[in-house]
Amino acid sequence: MSDALENADRRIRIAAQRALLHAAPFSTEECAAFTGPLVVDSAETLRGLEAFPNLRSLGLVACRLTDLGALAPLGRLEVLKVACCPLTSTAGLASLPALTTLELGFGLLTDAPDVLAHPTLKSAALYAHPFSDEARAALLADPRCRLSPEEHWDLAVALHALGIELTYGALPGKVPTLVAPGPGAERLADFVEASPDAVADFIERATPGMNKFHVLFDCFPATDPDEGDARRFMTSLS
Repeated sequence: MSDALENADRRIRIAAQRALLHAAPFSTEECAAFTGPLVVDSAETLRGLEAFPNLRSLGLVACRLTDLGALAPLGRLEVLKVACCPLTSTAGLASLPALTTLELGFGLLTDAPDVLAHPTLKSAALYAHPFSDEARAALLADPRCRLSPEEHWDLAVALHALGIELTYGALPGKVPTLVAPGPGAERLADFVEASPDAVADFIERATPGMNKFHVLFDCFPATDPDEGDARRFMTSLS
């Protein structure tokens, strides 16, 4: 049997194995018939997702993803959850005409016009992004959208202004967390739990363009997570 995911990103193959409940090879027919959910973590690319044209639910966690253009083949997607990815643009959202539920958490978005313009979207949770004043006001005016509280947003904006590729915030009911979006250097994701006061104190003495990993593991060393912590954090996001 030929393998529909032979050339896919390694992490997408691992996600498929978890979802389809068997190891490779994966047939073209079973991938095409699969509707989800599919949860992919730590992928360097989204190569291979095109094998799932009927997917209805997708989670992307700590992947190297800056926009949503690679999701264009998933025209039947209804639920999309993206967390801890270095998103700087929502471009590509319009290629998902069936989308109703969107979660974009812990990224680097400063604007999200594609969210506001999406005609079928019913709910959009957009936590822990450094949105501009104008973008935040527009999103808050849309009853479909939920954003971080102002205290967390202010700190995310301040980090962004310093050119440090970190974001800050919390999911409802969760501990506020400082995150380096994208695949972790040694774990599933790189993050530390941090109070707003601790982050504000750091920002006061920060140097523009500081290395994000230096910030996480030298400036906040007491809360360096282990792999188990990272897995629990990712599970809460996906």
